[in-house]
Amino acid sequence: MKKLLLAFVSLLSLPTYAQKISVDQMESDGRHRVMTSMKNFKIEDLDYSMTLVVYESTDSLDWRLTVSSFNSIPKDNVILLKLNNGQTISLVVDSLQQKTYTTTSTTYSTGYVALTQPGMTKPYWVSESRIKVEELDGIDAHGISKIRLGNNLKYIEKEWPNNPLGKHLTKCRKKIMENLKNSIDKKNNESVYDGF
Repeated sequence: MKKLLLAFVSLLSLPTYAQKISVDQMESDGRHRVMTSMKNFKIEDLDYSMTLVVYESTDSLDWRLTVSSFNSIPKDNVILLKLNNGQTISLVVDSLQQKTYTTTSTTYSTGYVALTQPGMTKPYWVSESRIKVEELDGIDAHGISKIRLGNNLKYIEKEWPNNPLGKHLTKCRKKIMENLKNSIDKKNNESVYDGF
């Protein structure tokens, strides 16, 4: 009984990662944009956050891999994903934005002394790369064993024996598809007379 209780408590203490929809909005061009929450990955001691985004129009879904970082992302960046079956997926960055992150000032007090740390402004980069449904199917089926980010001048890479990025992207895709299905079901059940 004690072993069962210990195993249950151990399972509860494991960190879990709940996938959430972070963006669900209509774009100015009429497309429906849905994005899941980012997950952080360390690649050669540099932090990158990644997620999936989909742009839904009347007759298509345009899937994108989004990568953001406080580390500069070059305009000619390429993302190479090696699947566990040996297949390589090459994604070209087709949208790159440099944004600014501002932290607020913080005041610490210890006894009679108050220390203030001023706010800081830091640039960060957000890139989007188009990814095909067939490539997402390959990631779902085989997982990702290696990633390489960069261009012909410089690149960084990381091998993953346990497929964390592939698992994350599979969860993202599933969550987005559930969200889109719920949106369609809601639209089909609504009437112009509802709530009037």
